[in-house]
Amino acid sequence: MSNVRRVYVEKKPAFAVQAKELKHEVSSYLGIKSVTAVRVLIRYDVENISDEVFDKACKTVFAEPPVDDLYLENFEAAEGSRIFSVEFLPGQFDQRADSAVQCVQFLDENAQPIIRSATTYVIEGTISDEEFDAIKHHCINPVDSRETGLQKPETLVTVFPEPEDVKIFDGFKEMPEAELKELYDSLNLAMTFKDFQHIQHYFKEEEKRDPSMTEIRVLDTYWSDHCRHTTFSTELTDVKFDEGDYKAPIVDTYKKYLADREELYKGRKDKFVCLMDLALMAMKKLKAWMAEHKKFSVIALCLLLMFPCGSAMSAINVSHHRAETAKEQNAGNNTDTTTAAEKKTKEETGKVELTDAQKEIIKGYDTDTKELIDTLSSSVWSVSEGRYTLKFADDSYVETVNGTPTVRSYAISRVEKTSDGYGGYLYTIVFETDTGTHIVTYTDGSGAAVNSDSKTPGENTISTLTSSTMFAQKNTAYERAEAVTNITVKGMNSEVTKLFGGDEKAVTTALSKWCAVHYPSVTEATWQKVVNLDYENGVITTDFKLNDTNSVSITCVYEQSTGEFSFEG
Repeated sequence: MSNVRRVYVEKKPAFAVQAKELKHEVSSYLGIKSVTAVRVLIRYDVENISDEVFDKACKTVFAEPPVDDLYLENFEAAEGSRIFSVEFLPGQFDQRADSAVQCVQFLDENAQPIIRSATTYVIEGTISDEEFDAIKHHCINPVDSRETGLQKPETLVTVFPEPEDVKIFDGFKEMPEAELKELYDSLNLAMTFKDFQHIQHYFKEEEKRDPSMTEIRVLDTYWSDHCRHTTFSTELTDVKFDEGDYKAPIVDTYKKYLADREELYKGRKDKFVCLMDLALMAMKKLKAWMAEHKKFSVIALCLLLMFPCGSAMSAINVSHHRAETAKEQNAGNNTDTTTAAEKKTKEETGKVELTDAQKEIIKGYDTDTKELIDTLSSSVWSVSEGRYTLKFADDSYVETVNGTPTVRSYAISRVEKTSDGYGGYLYTIVFETDTGTHIVTYTDGSGAAVNSDSKTPGENTISTLTSSTMFAQKNTAYERAEAVTNITVKGMNSEVTKLFGGDEKAVTTALSKWCAVHYPSVTEATWQKVVNLDYENGVITTDFKLNDTNSVSITCVYEQSTGEFSFEG
């Protein structure tokens, strides 16, 4: 009677992750849809252990009662189920079994248990023999594992025969080349014959003795670049592709590789198909192309270097031209006749005067430049939660910083358009403003949308404007923000509406227009229920709180005589 005890351990359904994953792989990767369920059980064969220690081990070592089901000797399986077990090859380290031995010895320090483990698979459903073999092939890695029988062995004790003495290659150091080659072929080594000859030379000149089999095998494994020889540089003569979802693109890629190597190795018989050649083919093809188009590559590199230099020189030249123009204009106009009131009016109305240089530039606008200006003017650009905004017109823009607007004139003297590498475009724009020449980078956002997992093309694309000198927030991306057409005004009563001329719609319209420029993300403005009335001048002053992230309060000023609104942040 066998002294071996057998235990099967299976994860409870809620925790059977490995079994669920295997069922998915069988269905998706192998294409076997008839499998209805998969079970995975860990099998322990135990010997040389007492009954008391075995009972404790079942509850503490082999299984965890909250998450595992434990079966002694056998387990029930559905009728028609296909069952097979997999164990490690002899000589392979069984970590699960070794850990079980150590844990049992915690229970009994004097115990010397022998434990072997295996994995048992239960396949439920109607499958053919060929499909069952395919599932086995998928589950068993022949490098370290093998299928084992379902019968319990009589004993787990393994008796190893006493090894023979290590073989010495007598006469190795003096062996003629022909005999050395014959020996080399018989050993099936990974190293080359030249490597083998070098070893002979070493033992003859340095060691002055013949090597052992062990020494040759060790040198073959560690000194001779074993992985490169045995794996990556092994000639592939019979390449097959398993069925699956990715078979078609893999086959196409392999055919492309064969076509490329025919072109690169034309007339050569020393190159064979191997993994190393597969890995390096793209690099070799690029190298060949660079050699063939060396002159073109040099020219392209020069052009890439010339672009930023040309942009910089253009900006410098335009800046000098503008400075000279401004100097000529100021020569006959030594005094500033613009009053403070006139300056304030310019800021409020957004009307600016253009220099002659700006006017000339605007006259020469091409279609692409006009379309770019239309794009810039169609939206509000903001950063820092709306505290900094830009609003462009045809020849001017309003920059608002914490509610305070400033109007600048501009003309675009140069536009460079390049791909961003993701399907969108990157624009380098040279602006001529009343503060000087500035370079602005505009990204249209479509490429970022395509490259982002959270966006789809044409939906919520984020376009940006960035400059190191032109805007208040330097080297910061101003994002395109679609302003709310009409915001909601809350809290106003009939009395305050009368003070505003009796037209609540007029208040809403004025607030919406102002917020569209200064706080484009705002959707609501709440009246703060305090009004200051200046009877002498007919001016009404009150506050509104905006629903932006900072809950900004703005002051509304209404002039009763003109019916005009103005706002301050």
